[in-house]
Amino acid sequence: MKRCVSIILALIFVLSFASCGSNGNGTNSSNTPKEPTPIELTVDNIKDYVAFEFDYDEVKKETVSYFNYSYYLTALNLNAYTTVDGSFSNLQVQIEVTAPFSFTVPKDSKGYDSKNDEIIYCSFRIPSSGDYSASYKLRADYSYSSMDLKPQRVQYTITSVSGTFTPNK
Repeated sequence: MKRCVSIILALIFVLSFASCGSNGNGTNSSNTPKEPTPIELTVDNIKDYVAFEFDYDEVKKETVSYFNYSYYLTALNLNAYTTVDGSFSNLQVQIEVTAPFSFTVPKDSKGYDSKNDEIIYCSFRIPSSGDYSASYKLRADYSYSSMDLKPQRVQYTITSVSGTFTPNK
């Protein structure tokens, strides 16, 4: 009887060790880190991973002396940065920003489109770090008073996003 009990206890002991840590291929799955899955970025989820900030430079008066013509200039500054820990791959973003009252996008400025000079078309690629900045010129005729030219809150629409985000392990 003692012999039978000791054989049963020995079998239970061996089977319990054999079942712990075995995943069928001889390696312990809990020690093997899984690679993070890249997340496809879209217009709907981009703000979960990237923050966009806009501000304006101080409005300055410029004069073209030989025409005796004056106008105002400012710049819209765009800053993008990642809000989560990870990296981006081939992240391309297009944003349309409505120019503030009385300002238009000059023909020689990036972001200009001949179909609508009151919209700044921002198309850019964000590097893997997620940090990006750019500046877009804006112009207003001198017929407006300087009080009219205080830029307001930036209104923008993200129109297109492509690329992926991979979270850090």
